[in-house]
Amino acid sequence: MRKLESIDERLIAAAPASLYPMLVDFREYQRFWPADSEFKVTSATDALVGSRAVCSLPKNRGRFDWVLESAEPNQRIGIRHDGLFRGRGTWTFAAEQGGTRLRFAVDLEIVPLLGRILSHVIDVQQAHSSFMQRVFDGLAREAAARQQATRQATRQAEAAPAAPGYGDWSPS
Repeated sequence: MRKLESIDERLIAAAPASLYPMLVDFREYQRFWPADSEFKVTSATDALVGSRAVCSLPKNRGRFDWVLESAEPNQRIGIRHDGLFRGRGTWTFAAEQGGTRLRFAVDLEIVPLLGRILSHVIDVQQAHSSFMQRVFDGLAREAAARQQATRQATRQAEAAPAAPGYGDWSPS
């Protein structure tokens, strides 16, 4: 069986606690997933573990299903892949100076016969890593946008005048 084994990572200027919610909740992926592919949530659970999604690759290169299997807050997220690829993927988060070292590691079998044949000609690992770099680009943009929105909201709250009479009130 032909395999895809890949580890892709990026230092993203955000804390693990900022990135984890974007990756554990499949409903958030639309905010950063590359626009030329589709990431569609097919079922979401309140606990998030057990949630399912379908990813269609660019240029109709195939699709696969994701199932969120495990989640350790701000540490690790386990995903089962089915479809074009079958196996496991894992997001891991490591706090570093300047942000989070975010890693996505996969150990997958290439399922369709044509995919296995083409994997002798096409560098599937390179194609996967190239796609994942685009995912990391989107995550970095989304994390920066959220940080900017938080800073702006904080500045607005600090600049807002106190409600009349509340600042000087004391019980008699």
